[in-house]
Amino acid sequence: MDQTLEEILKGFSKRLGAARTWIVPGGTEHLSEGLPQGAVLGETLGHVPIACLDVKAEAAKAQAEGKLLVVDNTIASSYGCPAVRLGASLAVESLDAVLGWLGSGLIAVSVAKDMPQGLQDLAASFDERPEVSGRMLDELARALRSFDERRRAASDNAQVAASYLVCHPAVKEVRYPGLKGDPTQPIAARTLQRGFGPCVDFRLRKPRCDVKGRILCAPGNAWVPGGIASRLFVVTDEEGAIWTRLVCGHGKPEPLIEALEQALK
Repeated sequence: MDQTLEEILKGFSKRLGAARTWIVPGGTEHLSEGLPQGAVLGETLGHVPIACLDVKAEAAKAQAEGKLLVVDNTIASSYGCPAVRLGASLAVESLDAVLGWLGSGLIAVSVAKDMPQGLQDLAASFDERPEVSGRMLDELARALRSFDERRRAASDNAQVAASYLVCHPAVKEVRYPGLKGDPTQPIAARTLQRGFGPCVDFRLRKPRCDVKGRILCAPGNAWVPGGIASRLFVVTDEEGAIWTRLVCGHGKPEPLIEALEQALK
């Protein structure tokens, strides 16, 4: 075993600026369960089209209103956004992308050093959860060794793809926090670390649905979160506008651009 569970948890806490971290079974869709009334929920990277949350500003606003900020840090990850250090009271991260295993059923939960009274009961409940199995711990330790490199490569690919899509004649609009001129680029620059995430959203001049679930650059047509391949999805914003979301993998950028060119013909 490369790392003990305690060492892994300390790593998450150090990166996030948290007092303590747990790895527990569950999913981030249950983020609101067990939270005190008035908790403000957000995603460090999320929404449609993709945007970066101003964690520091939202945390200050929540505190002024006597509330606490709880964030889903899955897309940015603990390596990409020190959400608790920026003011979040609690950060949750699905470990699917870390493990490269869709539906791993594990999340990392981290709490602030000045943990609000309202979170103490929730934190105590994590101590009662079953421990991570030795096999899963070994898998996680191995995956964490390469995850930051994989994550950064996926972000680099997204930056390349976003720059390419901005110039594509079939594309009407592109959103990516790493693009100059993107509405949340200034926020992302002071919130994220070592990359702007793997997700690029774009709108086509003539909307199409044939890209839904389409896999790009995937040997054997296989895809897992954080894997080598990239994938296209169709997503809809609050006003009903259709966007295409590109989730980049950590493969080489040249095949990705070639595959995008073919997909957009």
